[in-house]
Amino acid sequence: MKVYDQCVLPCLIHSVMNSRRLDAYRRRLAIQAKGVALEIGFGSGRNLPFYIPDQVERLYALEPDANMLKLGQKDVSHAPFPIEILHCTAEHIPLPDRSIDTALCSWTLCSVPDIRMALHEIRRVLKPDGYFAFCEHGLASDPGVARWQQKLTPMWSRFVGGCHLDRSIDELLRDSGFRIARLENSYQSMVKPMSYMYEGLADLEGAKSTADAL
Repeated sequence: MKVYDQCVLPCLIHSVMNSRRLDAYRRRLAIQAKGVALEIGFGSGRNLPFYIPDQVERLYALEPDANMLKLGQKDVSHAPFPIEILHCTAEHIPLPDRSIDTALCSWTLCSVPDIRMALHEIRRVLKPDGYFAFCEHGLASDPGVARWQQKLTPMWSRFVGGCHLDRSIDELLRDSGFRIARLENSYQSMVKPMSYMYEGLADLEGAKSTADAL
């Protein structure tokens, strides 16, 4: 499994996530980045073309997989704003408290080993008026699909980089002290257990509504 995880899986993920069908999701996510931004699960940089340069002061690109970062080196070197690579996990973000205006992630929370710790860290680094934009897949609202997701996840996770099909993203966010400002759910493809999407925006409980500000 070591060779698979280090050599095969990064290239497979890069190829799948490079699909044009995902561009609309990436665009809707990245255009929300403002000020000092943090992208959790930067991967090979597939979201970079969709950021609006005039809105972003600096981007911290967090990615624990060095092989994924190598695949995106060229795009990073030509970025229209400063990028600092954080080669670490989402559970231990090496940034000060209240230092980030916008946190973003796409197709990442499914595979973070300790998702509650990661969300705690994202909450910690966000400024009081900051917000978290997310585009994730997870537990479906349809009970029949959800049952299949729960059955498939143990084997699926083993071969797809720890990916969980059965995480309820909105519930996890609320449990971690976020307020859901906007949320849209849909199936991204006909393969329903793998494609139930959560697209949205969350801010810190007690903060002014982010949805009203955007």
